[in-house]
Amino acid sequence: MPATSYSELEATLQQARKAPTIENQRAAVDLLLQFNNSGNRLQQLRATGYLPELYELCTHYCDTIHEAIFDSCEDSKEDVRLAGYKALVGLSRKVERVRRKNADVLCQLLQSTGSELDIVRGCLSEHIRIAPGITYEVILEYLFTTSPDGNDQRSTFAPVVVSFLAGGGRLATVDATAQTGEILRKRDAEGGKGAITDISWFRKDTVADNILHTGLIRAIPCLLPDEAKQAVSVVLDLARNCAALSPEMDALLQLLVRISLDTFRKEFAQPSSNLETTLGWLDLSTTLIRPVVPPVESAGLNTQHPRANPTALLRALNTFILPHPVWNRLSLSRNAHRDLTSILGVALKSTRTLLETSRFSVPGHVQSEARTALEQTGSLSPHVLQSWVVSSAYNVDKGAAQGILELLKCVKLDPSFQQNPEVMEYIKRVHDRAGETYDGASHSYMRDVTRFSADILKAHKSAQPNAVIPLSGDDTNKGLAPGMTYESGLRKRVRIDSDPPARSSGANEAITQASKRPKLMPGTLLGRFTALNPSVPIQDVHIKASNTPPSSLDKTSPAVVGTEL
Repeated sequence: MPATSYSELEATLQQARKAPTIENQRAAVDLLLQFNNSGNRLQQLRATGYLPELYELCTHYCDTIHEAIFDSCEDSKEDVRLAGYKALVGLSRKVERVRRKNADVLCQLLQSTGSELDIVRGCLSEHIRIAPGITYEVILEYLFTTSPDGNDQRSTFAPVVVSFLAGGGRLATVDATAQTGEILRKRDAEGGKGAITDISWFRKDTVADNILHTGLIRAIPCLLPDEAKQAVSVVLDLARNCAALSPEMDALLQLLVRISLDTFRKEFAQPSSNLETTLGWLDLSTTLIRPVVPPVESAGLNTQHPRANPTALLRALNTFILPHPVWNRLSLSRNAHRDLTSILGVALKSTRTLLETSRFSVPGHVQSEARTALEQTGSLSPHVLQSWVVSSAYNVDKGAAQGILELLKCVKLDPSFQQNPEVMEYIKRVHDRAGETYDGASHSYMRDVTRFSADILKAHKSAQPNAVIPLSGDDTNKGLAPGMTYESGLRKRVRIDSDPPARSSGANEAITQASKRPKLMPGTLLGRFTALNPSVPIQDVHIKASNTPPSSLDKTSPAVVGTEL
């Protein structure tokens, strides 16, 4: 313990301030280092607080003082370490040349725990405000690394880094008289979103925004789905204009769809897989086609429009995911069917919203692609409805029920689907199951499914008066061989109904008119319905759609041969 008193320390520092000669600088540094290395908590705290000032004052001993701050950050006493973290931020505020090194140390400290981690997050958030561009560059270095062969790889720091970037932000309710900077600092202990919002939305630092945006887009393919979800949330917060159908968001959606398809190719080859990772990436894709929700209040935003064009996701679901034989596996969990139906529902609703609310602002070819994707989904309706009924997905999730409702809207919009007995058979099953589930209270979200399916069935019955389609009861096992359950017959698709229902003259006239239309080739979108007939193997389906196929898809897969995204 140094014999010098606090008053002597103050006098020595004051002398160095007045006359910063080499001798006075050396005396001040030597005395301060004695305090800092004394082992006495109070003396260490006092010395650490002076170190940033001494760095500017004693220019001949900068490296020595900087190392003394690092020593404080590694001290065995927690309060001394916390003082060292704050000294780093104070030094970065005063001296530009140390900012990259200080940011590097703070990123390493994100592995801390408890209250110490809260202080580290607050210090790193403040460092973002001091030097956003440099701090973002260092943070990204801890998010992913580049191997010698040029491939990006996930860093071991990735979980703590994305957790920091996505945490914190603006309080839900704040004092109206509070300053913006004060509001955004309230949750710095939770993460850096408040600082990121401050830099992007209020300072409008486009250079720093571009550094973080570009780095996160590059890192997303390397991350796990949960980590990528947090990274995407940060990218969305950086989209200051929150523009609907943004080209940047379209590119990000295409990236997420490709990652989803690559993951799907790997997972369906595993007989025991429940496709959790694929569904995680697909669910993440839906965040880009949901209504715009800015991180701060902003006037003039149309919250009905999706950020990205949802057609890319819907087309991928229709072409590669929904018709794949993997969904016929009886071992596939009910949750997998539920999640897929929920994702499909979001894609359908966003595509329909795009057509309804952006009729005059969306290019014609985008509208045409959206309509084609909706038609293609309608042609897949028997396959999806069958999956939903068998898995009982309606009984566990509101999102799945909403997905089925959106699918029923596709069927209702195109009367040609209502002429197909298979479609109507599964709509009848959906109606019965939904009616059993809906009790007006706990499952009130099933009400629309029940009513919508009833409307379709009534319209079909009016077009075919002799057809008998009851609207109540449970005939789940109708059409199966004796002793066979509906679930066990899922693969065989056994049907014993031999006599087609009698048609009215109106129905015969409609069929006659349909026969005069140009015949669809098996490779066209609407011709796809033929492949869902039980007599045609699903492996023989060949679809031709627009866009470029993902380079990493397995061209030999049964569901991928002859297809393009």
